[in-house]
Amino acid sequence: MSWLGKVKSRLTASKGRGQILMIYGVGAMAVMGFAGLAVDGGYIFSERRLAQNAADAAALVGGRDIVNGHFTSIDSDVTTYVHGNAGSTASPSWSYVDNSGATVSQSSATGVSVLVSKTFNTFFLQALGQSTFTVSARGTARVQMLGSVSEAPFIVCTNALQYTNSNNPPPYSTGILNTSTSPPTVNSAAVGMDFLIHASQVQSDGDCGWNGGSGSFKGNAADGGCSAVPCYYPFTTGNTSGQIDVRVAGMQGCSGAYADFVDGCVALLPITPQKTSSANTCGGTAPSNNMCVVTWAAFQIYRGNHPPGPPGCNTNNCHHGVLLGNVLVTQGAGVNWTPGGNGTLVVRLLG
Repeated sequence: MSWLGKVKSRLTASKGRGQILMIYGVGAMAVMGFAGLAVDGGYIFSERRLAQNAADAAALVGGRDIVNGHFTSIDSDVTTYVHGNAGSTASPSWSYVDNSGATVSQSSATGVSVLVSKTFNTFFLQALGQSTFTVSARGTARVQMLGSVSEAPFIVCTNALQYTNSNNPPPYSTGILNTSTSPPTVNSAAVGMDFLIHASQVQSDGDCGWNGGSGSFKGNAADGGCSAVPCYYPFTTGNTSGQIDVRVAGMQGCSGAYADFVDGCVALLPITPQKTSSANTCGGTAPSNNMCVVTWAAFQIYRGNHPPGPPGCNTNNCHHGVLLGNVLVTQGAGVNWTPGGNGTLVVRLLG
């Protein structure tokens, strides 16, 4: 090959290498962009979820403070729950709201609305000029009266049996009620335990002594009932129970008659103390076929034939329930609450 041919060949090779570098550069930018969408996009979604969790948790604790009249605690409680859920760099702000959702003064407040914002550094998107990203989320909780009762619910004795592998399980020794508070509240040690709450006979002590220990009590409340506590709630030895028409946020609500509860539904159930105990704070003479109710609690209810059901309880007409606690967090239709109103209250997380 002549020297002229060699020069042309070298020039052609250099031109090809330049084109490859250009293609590589464009391709690298595309790869960086896709990596940014994958890595940073996932991180942004995760931080947005944390911000929403923080806003919801802070709104709920703010609503609880309103119920208890602890207005001076709201600021610190909101900050604590936001940082606990979304990290110390999250920035919270909150305002009082009324039943319509409008911003109001403290004296008119029936709820709290919390806004959480958080700015963080990106990873791959920095190469495209997006060095930081900000997410925000809002949570609003409102206080309301317990919703209306469409049918009578189950009624649970404080000594309701925690079923075991034995056919005759002993009473749950700690009990459901914490009687050191006034009014009595739910014992934190009982939360998460699974109790037998409805059967053909809920053992001899399943009525807390209000039925004379006859063993005929099936765990059913009768029509009528009460919303404020403490109060007398009628019970029946019959076999019909409906449900409380209130649903717990994030869980499936109860529907249908006693025999076809949806497995896993959540209902707010009245809790009654032992008749002869100091926790029995209902005054006067107890009406016939009535129990004293001192608090309400959320139970996740399962039919007896939902494995692993209680021993000897393997039919639809038998229910056990996991105690979820006495923090009544609900969604769905309810009755508006007026500041200062009494009765059984729930803190409702709005959409």
